[in-house]
Amino acid sequence: MQNKKHPAQIIQELQKLYAQEQMTMQSVASLYGSGLAMQLTNERILFGQPQRLQTPSSYIHLEVAMNKLTDIDYCDYMNQPQYEL
Repeated sequence: MQNKKHPAQIIQELQKLYAQEQMTMQSVASLYGSGLAMQLTNERILFGQPQRLQTPSSYIHLEVAMNKLTDIDYCDYMNQPQYEL
């Protein structure tokens, strides 16, 4: 029995992440200016692109840029590819 998420739950989680990201960029823009917010957004877009073809890619540089490196998710704990996003 596979434990798959409902499509609505996936959409809700993605919207939550998007809202958190928007809040972070708004606070960065208000504290340091819109230039830094644009630079961070561009870095995250660049880091989110796959770097190599035909090989599984780890997005460790994206996790570092988004300060998510210390978060331990279920897929990290179980180390099974079907739990990855």
